[in-house]
Amino acid sequence: MVVVSSIVRRSLPALFAVATSLGGCATAPPPTPPATQDGDAQTPPAVAAPAPASSAVETPAPATKPEPQVAVQLDPLVADILESDSIRSMFADVRVEIARRGPVRLRADGATLGLADGAAFGSSKRLRVVADRDHLRVVTEEAGVRLLLYVDRADARPVLQARAPLRPKPDFQFRDPPRLGHIVLMPGTWVEALEQTEQGVKVKFVGSDGAFSGWVDPTALGTTFSPGSAPAEVNSEFAALVTRRETKLLSKPGGRAITTLDNEDSVVPLTPKASNGYRLVEFHRPCRNEITYVGFVAAKHLRQPTAVHGYGCGSGSAGLKRPWGDAKSAPRASIEAGRVLLDLDGPAVVGCVERPTELADLGDGTYAVRTHWGPIPVRLAPESFTSRCGANQR
Repeated sequence: MVVVSSIVRRSLPALFAVATSLGGCATAPPPTPPATQDGDAQTPPAVAAPAPASSAVETPAPATKPEPQVAVQLDPLVADILESDSIRSMFADVRVEIARRGPVRLRADGATLGLADGAAFGSSKRLRVVADRDHLRVVTEEAGVRLLLYVDRADARPVLQARAPLRPKPDFQFRDPPRLGHIVLMPGTWVEALEQTEQGVKVKFVGSDGAFSGWVDPTALGTTFSPGSAPAEVNSEFAALVTRRETKLLSKPGGRAITTLDNEDSVVPLTPKASNGYRLVEFHRPCRNEITYVGFVAAKHLRQPTAVHGYGCGSGSAGLKRPWGDAKSAPRASIEAGRVLLDLDGPAVVGCVERPTELADLGDGTYAVRTHWGPIPVRLAPESFTSRCGANQR
């Protein structure tokens, strides 16, 4: 840990001279000048009369109160995170999705902060994990502020660590190759846990294609996920095919439709050739990596691709409300970019200001950051201790 001592030097107040009055005091007559050779006395040089003393005494300007000395503790890892251009573009980082508004802390053993009302977040709050321990330390961006917080693992949504087919029963096992079409949840898919037995966990996933539920192996679930920790693509020895036209992917040859494939959708064969006019394939929609479909497609509707198609995928997250809570009526303080935020009870750096923003002034040098968890109290590091914060400062 690097300890940086920040001492603000202030100029001393100027010294002021006070004129004193000499009026009323007796003075001796000037001496007689010596005579010249002609017997005439020399004329003494003219002496200016002193200016009258002013009756008003100038009041010294008040001295500027020096900024308190603070030994700021800045961990090198924290410094790298705060100075990083973006906390969203590092795909190798560990991620967590917070499902509800539980308590948060600035230190792992610190006091619980925020509203901590258990309210469910209406949309995903996926965060970069800084430390994957009993209490997860995450970094979040909140209304112009980059902040490090500890969250409870119990508030995290379960996430798939490996490919997991949705089974109709806890003890059901698909054959290899499967004889029934089904849906596979892919690594990195966040789900809702509905029920658990010794043999499995019943989960629910809601995506753009609809809602799906089924049983998965308990060992396939965790609370954090790193995109580089598990392969997401199927390992097939057969070359990809594309559809000739819009067609159905079926649960079995001639069975019910699981989903619809568009013209020139790409699929991965799971068997070397068709059987009874159908080919067992695997399919996932471009830019939708949470689920994969396994099923049967009429062989006559498939062909070899003539060109490779690429897709550009965007990303984003829905906005969540940031309540002020008890700090709603507190006056607002304008804080400039680059200011560093400290833990309320210690000198450890817990965040920084990315762009000019407003914090709630709680008094006694304490301010509140408006976050998805409610107001989080912090202190400001001395003005002389600044840092580049995010991509907005070069």
